[in-house]
Amino acid sequence: MSPSPDPFPPDSTAPRPGLVTLVEPRARGARLRLAGELDLDAAPALAASATALPPVGEVHVDLRAVTFLDSAGLHALLALHDALVKRGCPVQLVGPQPGVLRLLDFAAARGWLLRPVHCPERPEWAVAPPQRSGPG
Repeated sequence: MSPSPDPFPPDSTAPRPGLVTLVEPRARGARLRLAGELDLDAAPALAASATALPPVGEVHVDLRAVTFLDSAGLHALLALHDALVKRGCPVQLVGPQPGVLRLLDFAAARGWLLRPVHCPERPEWAVAPPQRSGPG
């Protein structure tokens, strides 16, 4: 089996333990790519990355390469989301892995973070609510 591909291009910071961020400006906003572990140690790096985002436009937070998320990381994502929404920037989390989705579900944050804000023209971004299992 071949090693998994580097989540960022060769000219960016290579993934390592902890959190690696990359801001990619776009015509109408930006993509914030995250890789590694989003935990207590990494939360300040996420906050610092937010300052590099353009002041207006859609922001896609790419979580495909996030390997771990704890409550401090979730708090950082919620703070990022709130700060961007207050600036008038629609926010969309992209590609959360199953472990990340489990924490979002446990914290009842899936609908809050995985539903675009102020983007009714992009219904394909909406993520279905978690399926409830068992009686009830």
